Amino acid sequence: MKPKIRFGMGALLAAMLLVSMALVPMVSAKEMQDVSVESEEKQIEIVNQLWGQKITIGEYMEKVHPNILKKMPQETLEYYYATEMVWPDLSEQGSHSCESTAFFDPSSNSQDSLSILDFMIWSYDSEMDVTGSNIDFSSWSKILYPPYSRVPSMTVFSYLWYDDGNSQTIVEVAYEHETNVYKLEASDSYSADSAGNYRAAGSHYIVFPPGYNPPEWYGTSSTNWVYISP
Repeated sequence: MKPKIRFGMGALLAAMLLVSMALVPMVSAKEMQDVSVESEEKQIEIVNQLWGQKITIGEYMEKVHPNILKKMPQETLEYYYATEMVWPDLSEQGSHSCESTAFFDPSSNSQDSLSILDFMIWSYDSEMDVTGSNIDFSSWSKILYPPYSRVPSMTVFSYLWYDDGNSQTIVEVAYEHETNVYKLEASDSYSADSAGNYRAAGSHYIVFPPGYNPPEWYGTSSTNWVYISP
């Protein structure tokens, strides 16, 4: 009997995987909205001034990326002005590919195609690769289960920090926003011209399909500090 039970569970998992892949919504290029931004020196200066303040994403974008904000659809604007910026805590140790889960609420009466699968699992992290004085840094979010399942939107901010021993400063920032997406990465490169410790940190936001709890999520990630001497 045991082999039959194992076979049954294996068949069930395989069936769930096939169903989840079949239910992934098909999205045309016109329905997609992908915004990628690498910040310039003046914008980075503003981000340093804003760091840690209790402001919404919309208020942040007003000051750092006003031209991008003007092009956002109304639904995204409403979400941005209703959602506070979440700032990574640099006093904490670096994270390692964190995972979280959202569950479908049967009482929601949502007709979303993913509701049959009851839950979604996602992962998020920040990474940094160093070659000589060149630093490639990124922060990303990704839906793990159901595989390739798209959510209404994701937003990611990635910050590269520098610590000279006396103070900590953001030296580079990357921003990404996309709708109908299952993974998103904000990344950039930086050429270190000063010796010191460097660290990547990210702010992550996800809006889930109707009926999921929580309906929205945000979190932070970071690498450990790495000493670099050009």
